[in-house]
Order: sequence, then C-alpha cells, then structure tokens
Amino acid sequence: MPKRAHSSHRKKDAQMRKLKKKLKQMEKQIRKIQSSESSESDHTYSKEESSDSESSDNESYKQKDDMEIEAPTPTQDFSVLGSKPNDEDEMGKSLHEEIIVRWNTYLQKGFDKTQREELMAKYKLPVNCKMLIPPLVNKEILPCLPKSANENDHFLKALQKQLAHGLTALTENTRLFPI
Repeated sequence: MPKRAHSSHRKKDAQMRKLKKKLKQMEKQIRKIQSSESSESDHTYSKEESSDSESSDNESYKQKDDMEIEAPTPTQDFSVLGSKPNDEDEMGKSLHEEIIVRWNTYLQKGFDKTQREELMAKYKLPVNCKMLIPPLVNKEILPCLPKSANENDHFLKALQKQLAHGLTALTENTRLFPI
C-alpha cells in the first residue's frame, strides 16, 4: 500500500484511541454520579427508618422530600467533550434585504431550465481563468467506468459548470474583479 494509506490509518487509529480514552473517562464519571446518587438515596431511606415509630406516614414522606431537596446536586464536568464551539464565528455580515428575498426564492425553488440556460449564455466563463472549467475524465478511462460513476461524473461536471458561471456573474455585477 502507498504511504498515504498507512498514515491515514495511523491517524484514524490514534483518533480512535483518543475517543475510547474519553469514553472511558465519561463512563467513570457516570458511575461516580450514579454511585453518589444511590448512596444519597440509601442515606435518606435509613434516616426515614430511624424516625420515631409514632410519627405518621405523612410526616415520614415529608421528611424524605425535605432531605431530597437539601441534597446537593452533583456538578457535571463537560471538559472531556473538548472546548465549547463558538457559533458566532461562522456567520458573517448581513446582506441587503432585496438580495435575501431573491436568494431565498432561488434556493427553495431553483431556476427554470430556460432561466438557467439564459444566465449561463449571458455570463460566459472568463478566458484567463481556466480553473473554472470542470475537468474531464480521460478518454481511455471512460469505457472502464461503471454507468453509475459516469452519470455521477456528468452530474458533478454540470454542477461545477453552473457554479463557475455563477461566480462569473457575481464578479461581473459587483465589479470587484474586472474581467
């Protein structure tokens, strides 16, 4: 096997060991919490039994409820899960409301085939950016591919081409990058 495969397997094995270690730590914490809860419930039960036999059943239930309320709740340590992710970093600036209205419609319903073809014809790919053109499968390999792989390749190629035309439209209309 090539070196890449070995290194990727090593990385996966290291990640698995790390996750298993964290899992064991979490299981220990769960057992600690469960054992402390069971010992607390045993403690409240034994105190209830030691109460005077003359007290009524209602008083013993009341004492048990009072003891459960007074018992401190165990603190949970989430440090084994890693640092808390900050979702605010993923969001950028707000867009203009007119853009939002249109994009929401396009993202939900999409374009008609004619609209898509018109936009692709209007915004041609730039001559000096060949990387926007989706790559082609080698003609020698094409007959060897299964039908599903060939269909998947055509789908991805069409998607990449639409994306390239969309990027071209953005650059032409914003005039950020003169073409």
